[in-house]
Amino acid sequence: MKFQVMLSIIFMLFANKKITLKQICSRYDISKRTALRYINSISMSGIPVVAELGRNGGYFIAEDFKLPHSFLTADELNFLIQTLEEKKSRNDQAETCLALIEKLKSCFSAATIKTE
Repeated sequence: MKFQVMLSIIFMLFANKKITLKQICSRYDISKRTALRYINSISMSGIPVVAELGRNGGYFIAEDFKLPHSFLTADELNFLIQTLEEKKSRNDQAETCLALIEKLKSCFSAATIKTE
């Protein structure tokens, strides 16, 4: 379960610009200490998690970080983007599709993504 929670936290970090320790704790019903250990482990694994202190603080992934190419193959990535583009063109949750397309594109280099 530990690794499932850590993986889920990683996806939360990629999906959101910034998340707070309180959000992590309440979502996974874990203590602050456990959440901090998970964040530290994620950071030590090579994903640069940045902590911002203060009233509007939280945790986020450094803007210049890109997922390793082995995370998704180029074909898988392009399939996802194409599927979302088709869904968006049918006005089926177009804003959500557009946001997800932009997130996927931001996680991978332009050379990996096919443009038509």
